[in-house]
Amino acid sequence: MATYNQSQMTLPSGDVVKFIDNTSGYTKNTGTITGVTAGTGLSGGGTSGAVTLNHSNSVTAQNTQAVYPIKIDAQGHISAYGSAVTIPSAVTESTVSGWGFTKNTGTITGVTGSNGLTGSGTSGSVTISHAAPSTSPAKTTSAVYPITIDKYGHILTAGSAVTIPAAVAVKGNAETSYRTGNVNLTPANIGAATSDHTHTTSLATSTGTSTITLAHGSKYQLTAGGTSVIFTMPADSNTDTKVTNTLATTTKYYVTGTTSSSTNTGTQSFDSGIYSTTTAGQLNATTYLVNEKVRLEYNSTTKSLDFIFV
Repeated sequence: MATYNQSQMTLPSGDVVKFIDNTSGYTKNTGTITGVTAGTGLSGGGTSGAVTLNHSNSVTAQNTQAVYPIKIDAQGHISAYGSAVTIPSAVTESTVSGWGFTKNTGTITGVTGSNGLTGSGTSGSVTISHAAPSTSPAKTTSAVYPITIDKYGHILTAGSAVTIPAAVAVKGNAETSYRTGNVNLTPANIGAATSDHTHTTSLATSTGTSTITLAHGSKYQLTAGGTSVIFTMPADSNTDTKVTNTLATTTKYYVTGTTSSSTNTGTQSFDSGIYSTTTAGQLNATTYLVNEKVRLEYNSTTKSLDFIFV
């Protein structure tokens, strides 16, 4: 590139030549940036001329010097802050006592495990463990086990799992399905008649007779001509004590009988004075009458046996 100075150039009158140097840094380079866009946390931008980018305002400026609790966004900007907190100038007895600390000095000099616990120590970190029984009762399957327990409530042994039956079900003879829980059985459930039931018995017509035996305490219903009468036989009021038969050849017993010789309507008589002694085959009486003609008596005066004809 040629260089000229003013003394070397002759110009027509009125013409001016201006010299431009490159102290401003101009070049022939051609730029390729066509625009600037503000990204996250920035504002501004443009596509021509002088472009300005600014830092986005994330919070309100705080000009008071203090300690604030803050939040920080992904770009490291403070996105929020709370009220100023007070930091004590120094930790003192007053501030420490407010945190729950005390001046207490421990007096425990040793720890010993007993009554189902093991381990002991007199300093440092002491470990106390639950004592295991001689035979481990551990069971890994959930079930019902018979167990033995010591006085501290520890399980010492666990036996084999036991089977708990399903709920017991009840079904009456007249029912079709089983019932569980608090089951109330009625006569109808088991196919029985109710307590006030009646029995139907066919009797003979008026031209004949029929006999039925009625039981004491039972209820009966008589129906005739469309009319029914229900009645209950009274309970047996006979309180006679029945006589039982016992084989006892050496037991004293009395001869008894009735006052009637032909029917069972007579009166039963006891203590007739004639009885079997405690010797087998021996019969005792004060007088014997033979065919109501001869009386055989023992004479206690002469100690003889008298025959008296009557």
